[in-house]
Amino acid sequence: MNQHEGAIARFKRIFFSNTKLSKRNRDNVLSMGVNSFGYTFFEEIVTSYMQFFYTEFMMLEAAIVSGVMSVGVIIDGVTDFLMGLIIDRVETKKGRLRHWFLWMAIPTGLAVMAIFMCQNSWSSGAKTIYLFIVYNVYCTFMTALRLPRHTMISMCFNDAEARQMANVGSGVLKELSQLIITAGLPLLLAKLGETASAYTNTSIVLAALGILFFIFSYFLAREVLGSKAAVETVRETEGEEAAEATEKLLQAQKFDEGGKERRRNPIKDFGILIANKYWIINTLTALANGIGIGFMFGVAAYFATYTLGSIAGLSGIFGTMSVGMMVGIFLVAPVIIKFDSRMVGVIGSFIGAIGMAFAAFGILVMHSIPMMYAGLFIRQIGTGFITSINGDMTARVIDYGEWKFGYRIDGLCFSGTAVMTKICSAVSTAILGFTLTAVGYKGGMGGDLPQSAINAINYMFLLVPCGAMILSGIFYMMLNLSNARIAQMRKEIAERAEKLTEK
Repeated sequence: MNQHEGAIARFKRIFFSNTKLSKRNRDNVLSMGVNSFGYTFFEEIVTSYMQFFYTEFMMLEAAIVSGVMSVGVIIDGVTDFLMGLIIDRVETKKGRLRHWFLWMAIPTGLAVMAIFMCQNSWSSGAKTIYLFIVYNVYCTFMTALRLPRHTMISMCFNDAEARQMANVGSGVLKELSQLIITAGLPLLLAKLGETASAYTNTSIVLAALGILFFIFSYFLAREVLGSKAAVETVRETEGEEAAEATEKLLQAQKFDEGGKERRRNPIKDFGILIANKYWIINTLTALANGIGIGFMFGVAAYFATYTLGSIAGLSGIFGTMSVGMMVGIFLVAPVIIKFDSRMVGVIGSFIGAIGMAFAAFGILVMHSIPMMYAGLFIRQIGTGFITSINGDMTARVIDYGEWKFGYRIDGLCFSGTAVMTKICSAVSTAILGFTLTAVGYKGGMGGDLPQSAINAINYMFLLVPCGAMILSGIFYMMLNLSNARIAQMRKEIAERAEKLTEK
């Protein structure tokens, strides 16, 4: 890697030089960006509006909805774990990832629609049962899309430099999707009259678009590690010698250093995952960030309605956050060249914490909405830094595990982190719902909402995410997987594979 090469020059070399390799990298980044659009269209209305829909329009208590969601998140965590095992073991002629985008696009879109088709004429018990069923179906289907798309950064790029820049490039497209949907959706809902049918009709449109994006992503994606299809991709784009090296890496996964065939099972793989110290640390950063995001997004609709005065305020909140995120992703490119990914995470976390502290000061002390927006913008610059390196850091954790223990567990590494995050999210969701109920919140209260409930909403939206980002920065300090160290590990892995395949 040329440390003096500019970010733009490096990006052009990796993705826009006139080679089959650069086209492959470009297609994979575009695939990641396209499925980010699809995933955002599926996820955003559920994440940000489902609880609001069921409390405000279906008139279920917040504690009931949060309880259903918390149980659902735990079930979702189990399916994450199972999906990780499937990715590591199940291979089709297309590889281990891309076929899921085709198989699960339509079922997931239908599940999104179903969530917002509950009827207010039903009894509370019927609504609760319906929500529990459709939410868990939705979460299970989303897992079958989420884990493959996250694992792309590890299995669709075979060197650290390309991963870093791919994270930046796909991150820009991801945040563009966030900007479009988070800024536009509140305005659309407000224009449609903020009725239950407005949410139902909007979910149908978003689901249809999400389906199209995931199918397009399927046709773009190309794997380069971990499958026979990956070997063929490398042969087509890098030549026979590179394909032979990839084939040897694939074969080496099946044997230990003594030449004996590995006997793999889920318990052994999970034990290796837990033994990977960097997976533990990296997961802690994900948990910290997940707590902050969970509270912010879980209470955002309430914050906009009762602190800012209208659900349309979500447009300003999410629009500001999306623009700030994109600015952060653009700014991070030269920072990645100068600093290691770990330091980028540290810098991003503390920038985010400062931003949330400023936003909290603006609302809670100065009662200034512009100050709050400025703080959210600063926060998201830091979050843009984190977004630009978190997939790369997980891929490095996987490389370390392969170097340390002899074989890759891509799917389980990503899903294991997701499981821990889901458990944490379940707890956060339960706390949020029970807190709202405890401080006197009930759906449809409007201007009669107690001040204690408004205070709780403000604290959960502003202060909890601030503390979470401080923890994230501390955990990033503990990661030690530099570019040079990863390059040396990859070299040693290749040498070991060469020796094993000669036996």
